[in-house]
Amino acid sequence: MPNNAHPHLFPFSLEGFIAGHEGARRTWLTTAPFTGSGTDVEVHHETSRWHLAGEMRPRADDEFQLSLEAQPATADAPTASFGLKLTDPDWSTENYVLVPGAVYAGNRFQSNRYAYSPPLLGPSFADPERTPWINDLPRLSQGTEPSHLEQLSIDGSIPGLCIFFPKRKKALHLLLPQATESGPIGIEVIENEARDQAEILLSAPGIYHERSYTINGFVRSEQCLPDWPQDRRQRLELQLIWRDCWSIEQLFAQLFELRSVAFPQHPTLHNEFCFSSAWDLLHRKHNATNWRESMGLYQVNIHNDPPNANTLFQLGWCGGGITTLPMLQGADPRSVERACRNIDLIFEGQTDFGLFHPLYDGTAWRGNLKNESPQPGAPRREVERPWTLTRRAADALYFLSRQCLLLQERGQAARISEKWRQGLQRNFEALLGIWTRHRHFGQYLHLHTGEVMIAGSTSAALMPAALIVAGEFLKDPRGLKYALEIAADFTAGDLAAGVTTGGPGDCLQAPDSESVFALVESLVLVYEATSEAHWLAAAKSSAYQAASWVVPYDYAFPVGTALEQIGAKTRGSVMANAQNKHAAPGICTHSGEGLLRLYRASGDRQFLNLLRDIAHNIPQYISRSDKVIPTRLAWGREGLDHQPEGWICERINLTDWGEAIGEIAAYSCWCEAAMMLTWCDLPGVYWNLDNDEVCALDHVVASVEKVGQTRQLGIHNPTKFDATVKILAESSQARAHPLPVNAGAHFPSILVPAGQSIHWMP
Repeated sequence: MPNNAHPHLFPFSLEGFIAGHEGARRTWLTTAPFTGSGTDVEVHHETSRWHLAGEMRPRADDEFQLSLEAQPATADAPTASFGLKLTDPDWSTENYVLVPGAVYAGNRFQSNRYAYSPPLLGPSFADPERTPWINDLPRLSQGTEPSHLEQLSIDGSIPGLCIFFPKRKKALHLLLPQATESGPIGIEVIENEARDQAEILLSAPGIYHERSYTINGFVRSEQCLPDWPQDRRQRLELQLIWRDCWSIEQLFAQLFELRSVAFPQHPTLHNEFCFSSAWDLLHRKHNATNWRESMGLYQVNIHNDPPNANTLFQLGWCGGGITTLPMLQGADPRSVERACRNIDLIFEGQTDFGLFHPLYDGTAWRGNLKNESPQPGAPRREVERPWTLTRRAADALYFLSRQCLLLQERGQAARISEKWRQGLQRNFEALLGIWTRHRHFGQYLHLHTGEVMIAGSTSAALMPAALIVAGEFLKDPRGLKYALEIAADFTAGDLAAGVTTGGPGDCLQAPDSESVFALVESLVLVYEATSEAHWLAAAKSSAYQAASWVVPYDYAFPVGTALEQIGAKTRGSVMANAQNKHAAPGICTHSGEGLLRLYRASGDRQFLNLLRDIAHNIPQYISRSDKVIPTRLAWGREGLDHQPEGWICERINLTDWGEAIGEIAAYSCWCEAAMMLTWCDLPGVYWNLDNDEVCALDHVVASVEKVGQTRQLGIHNPTKFDATVKILAESSQARAHPLPVNAGAHFPSILVPAGQSIHWMP
């Protein structure tokens, strides 16, 4: 075993254990040496005995496959859990603790307990450290109170625990399956009072001890261990990797490699609904039910009736001013006209300073509006502030600029009114002014002054991309100049620290996936604009970190749940944030096109595979007339027991965080925008002409066939819907040049009838 064979390389003691419980409280824990030989050892507690057998098989110099089997040896043995205990005698709070998709830097941030949705709080601009402020989440402690991080294998995207040890220049990866036969696996990091020693426990079955996390904070845990039949021998398996590691960024790079090893790609993916079919359905649905003729807007969420300002129109983030891009690209005259009216309305909400209001209530533009309950149980009240989420400001400039460029490309520049041009210029100048004045964007900006109201966070992660695209439309080189400065700040700060925050507006500064995926989009555009190698390295690092939020396996949902009934596959779903512990169909709110650009720039096929997983995952969650998805969660549209056609709910509940695993609500949201952008931006099939590698992102099967001296692409449509499939076929010579901003609008496409195959040549 590592600590016996190589004590200078593996400094932790490793033991097996048996633990007894009373309800959710662990009452005793007894250890035995982990020999790694597979021979039985006996563990005693009072008059009871258990057999433990641990085995370790090397897979490489720094990788080991561990297994532990346990079985009661006496008839009076009480129900217990078993597992592995690692003890670090030289622990430090500088160690970076990661449960992918759930815990980043140990979630060791300022914290308080607030009911959902938490109030607008965070570090002040004067706070030099700008430490993130989080809700009452699973975390290691900042203060003197007991420090005990507890999660289950189903809490994150990738089951397991990863730790970077800066003093040792090492990384520990403990990779787990979703569960054992007895249930999810417990993951615990327990620090001593001095924070200079720590224990790591992996328990089967795992339960939340004492308290369980919900969206409104911790509650008393009602969990208890399942019965353990006398004759059953239970087994826990995991991979232990102990590797040289020089930085947090390298930790994520290692995890990116290991996730593909631990969860290999399926030989075939589940195909049922092509991108074009999804677009057709969502296009019809948005024009039929989201469009508000009297207001001239596409409503963002339609599950609330009547809508409030948060559900009628939110700029950026949840889709407002974003869904208009595919409406323009689709070129349906009615949709183009409506999209332009919606953009007109957005410019009417621009302040004199140049920022855009975040909300429209049907009669007036509003500042940030939230129903807040400062403490659990306190009366909720509506609070409005003249602020906007910085992420919204970046989204607005980016997507509005893209749409103006698209209209120019389509020969429809006449639709770009002077109000739009002047408005974008004022917005551009306002954002440059904020940066030059503060050298920071923070998380919330004052609409009328541009002052940073809440500092810290990566909320403006898309800002470098926005300035580059806006600079192209406005023909202003300052866009790239300031994009480089902002990108350098995010790279040296947030990315290097392994914590990106501030993308969602409903979870304070909890670590989240939205901000790091926006950073991918920005950094790859910065690289394309400069061709400088260090920006390519930064873009890759951001993608490694983003990948830690993506589920790499298909979750086994409980029988009878909605997602089990529809055969939902979770590979490629994206965990939201450390507060809202669910996965979702798609990236909020992007197609992931940055990963396509990064693949082209780096040649690393794993980035394309990651993009395929994310894009391919979304269509199965669209409710259709031939696939009605039942709804059993209480919130959302009242009175509905199913998702109406064309609705996508953001919930893919893998863990019980106050909502039932495998269930969804009657809810229509931003995931629909992500699906429309997937159709808008991405090829359905990518063909590398140099080596004939083919990647089908869409729900089709594709391969290269040789006929004599020629090669052709064969595409089969296994679904029951006709598919229009976009194709990007290119050589290394073409990949040496960046794609244009709206590249997806120009990919060639072919019609593949349902159940049929076609051939195509570039």
